[in-house]
Amino acid sequence: MNRKSMIILAGLALCAASLNASVIDWQSYHGPMVGARALSLAGSVAGIDNDPSVIHWNPAQLSSLLWPMFTLNYTHSSGLLSDPLSSGHKRLNYMAVTTKGMGLSWRSLVRHAGETVVYVGTDSVSSYLRYGVDEFALALGQRDELNPNTSMGLAAKVLWGRMLEVTQTKDSIWNKAQTIDENSIGYGIDLGFYGNYRNLKIGASGQNILGKVYWKNVEDDKLKPKLWLGGAIVTDKLPKISGSLEKFLGSGTPQFRYSLAGEYKYVMTGYGAVSGRLGYSRIYKAAKEDYVWTGGVGYLYKKFLIDGAVVNTLDRPTNKWQQSFVGAVSMYME
Repeated sequence: MNRKSMIILAGLALCAASLNASVIDWQSYHGPMVGARALSLAGSVAGIDNDPSVIHWNPAQLSSLLWPMFTLNYTHSSGLLSDPLSSGHKRLNYMAVTTKGMGLSWRSLVRHAGETVVYVGTDSVSSYLRYGVDEFALALGQRDELNPNTSMGLAAKVLWGRMLEVTQTKDSIWNKAQTIDENSIGYGIDLGFYGNYRNLKIGASGQNILGKVYWKNVEDDKLKPKLWLGGAIVTDKLPKISGSLEKFLGSGTPQFRYSLAGEYKYVMTGYGAVSGRLGYSRIYKAAKEDYVWTGGVGYLYKKFLIDGAVVNTLDRPTNKWQQSFVGAVSMYME
């Protein structure tokens, strides 16, 4: 077999491999976390009320909403978090409308575009890959009629994706390109529980308890479930203290992550209310430097709620802190 035939077969093998393996990893299907208030609390959201981002975190908390709300979420990342797999470093990535017990949301899970070249001697195999996945969710959260202190929630999600992959081999000349151009469809189901016992709030949820994404020319991908458990102590005068645990299920996933956070709200008569938040999270048994500090502020005035958050992650290769900024604007519609 001559050298030219070997190169052509190698290019075809690369194409075949792309047809058999999912181009999107399981973490990308979960997408970036949303909600500036939730992120400033490091994901400890059991004490959150009147925030449409609970559609993503725990649909059961929709039962505690007092008014219809609309929200937009914008993210601006740097360093590690600017990887295009995290849905782009500057983009609007979440939108939701909610009322008590019900909500609709759109979330950008992943955006990616890139080109690679593999050299075989003086010849090359070029591959261009672009894809994106969006999530649309309908969530319900209702109180238990027999026990009004508890609520159950469910979110049904539809995932829609589009992918373009072009692979071309060059020996002495460019050979005909192999192209995959298709759409995908998928689904996911989240379940949630929420308990409100005077000063104690308890929440639990399971994301993608059932979930799968279907591509025609690549391997179907089963979404990995994530379990979340959180609690908060809420008093009128003291800061709100929250904590949470979360764990992805399945092989190849990290140890569980634990988080702690505090939030203090100060009411300015006639001028609304301002909130300050701090959070800390870490993966169990991870490297000593593998932790995240978060912080944020919020301002409520009449029908508008403005939240900002910063997520500080230590880049271990450079030993420098890198930030991701998230902003959310919400409006009460009553």
